Amino acid sequence: SSAFPGNVLRSVIIHEPPGHRSEPIAHEGEEMFYVLDGTVTVEVAGERTVLEAGDSLHFPSTRIHSSWNHGDRQATILWVGTMDVFGDRPADEPE
Repeated sequence: SSAFPGNVLRSVIIHEPPGHRSEPIAHEGEEMFYVLDGTVTVEVAGERTVLEAGDSLHFPSTRIHSSWNHGDRQATILWVGTMDVFGDRPADEPE
């Protein structure tokens, strides 16, 4: 995705290999995972949710969260959130 003046959301398609696990993180904003293919586990504030193709999860990013591909093949996820993951927010624009 690309930034434009006033935008809030960012989006990206993530290809997670089998066994990949993200570090737990918390930050301002919100996120949504939509699984396009495969399976992934998302843990938010200690609660685990297994998502398969067609499933989604929306949560406040202020809660500690992580994800991992517990399957034996690549998972493809559409991630949408308010975090500036690309570093393309203008320096003078508030977060």
